[in-house]
Amino acid sequence: VVVVVSSSMAAVVKWSKIRAKNRIDQYYLQVVALHDKVYKKAGDSELSDIQDRIREIRREALTNLANERFLADESFIILQNEINLVLNEINSIRGYRK
Repeated sequence: VVVVVSSSMAAVVKWSKIRAKNRIDQYYLQVVALHDKVYKKAGDSELSDIQDRIREIRREALTNLANERFLADESFIILQNEINLVLNEINSIRGYRK
């Protein structure tokens, strides 16, 4: 009985981690798509829209973390690093254009 319960618990934990990973992957895809737009020489208006959407993604991700829908693991750190990279690139482009 202990083995069955232990195995079941392990399976639930693994399933939960996979679900959290799949959720965060959706954010990765959005950030990558927005990053691609930055590289395609987005105009100032589009850069503002991208910046707003990136910040919204960051808020959503942090809310999901607080609500325990995401794990504070490497995947979350990678997402935050990519978000910061895009925001820094937008700021750099804007500084260069002035």
